[in-house]
Amino acid sequence: MADGNQSEPSIRLTRARVALLEVFLADPRAERYGTELTELTGVVTGTLYPILNGWADIGWLRFRTEDGAHPGRPPRRYFQMTRDGEQQARRLLAARRPRRRQGSRDLTRDDLMKIVDDALQRTLQHLGVTVQVTHQPLEPGSEPAAPGAHRFLVTTTIE
Repeated sequence: MADGNQSEPSIRLTRARVALLEVFLADPRAERYGTELTELTGVVTGTLYPILNGWADIGWLRFRTEDGAHPGRPPRRYFQMTRDGEQQARRLLAARRPRRRQGSRDLTRDDLMKIVDDALQRTLQHLGVTVQVTHQPLEPGSEPAAPGAHRFLVTTTIE
């Protein structure tokens, strides 16, 4: 907030808010309007405007309404990030840590390969195809590939 004596507002970082902050922070001096923000972020108007109005209320954004007549559409409200909003948004995004679901863990290459195998087998079995998948590391020089790449050998039987 502009007044240094007030505490920083508590902002819950949802996907919609993060997407909007990233657009505003990409060019903080740019004025953005609702349809443009929806197209850039996928955030629908029913979610978009409460967020924008809330940020305007706490001083992160300023807005102006377009002047003059605009046949076929209402006047646009242009939103622009304030310097204070920019500083606080950057701080908030920098402090954000990826959250992990309870019980989640890092996947190893073997874990990932098993997930791919299972998904492939379920999909093909749903189509009536029996599948057996085996992995073979690529022989050096056999094919241009990323380091550690594997070749998937798939044997199918159509029932």
